[in-house]
Amino acid sequence: AGPEERTTWIARASRKAAPWAVSAEAGLQTGTVPGADISAWAFATEITRTIDAPRKPAVTLRMDGASGNKAGTDDNETWATLAPVMG
Repeated sequence: AGPEERTTWIARASRKAAPWAVSAEAGLQTGTVPGADISAWAFATEITRTIDAPRKPAVTLRMDGASGNKAGTDDNETWATLAPVMG
């Protein structure tokens, strides 16, 4: 518990070329919390295939990840979710 200063950078790339759509997003957080520097990361990826059928159904595969705090370093590596959430 205590004051926290956190800076977040997020980069996103998307491409849509029917019937496919892909996107990737990566984030990095730096800053300080009491007693530790912050060094955290997160990512989100998604690929969607639209099917040529009535009502245009789509199938999407998504994989997300974020760092936790079990890397064995003195840094705080826990990603803090922002609003709006990566997505």
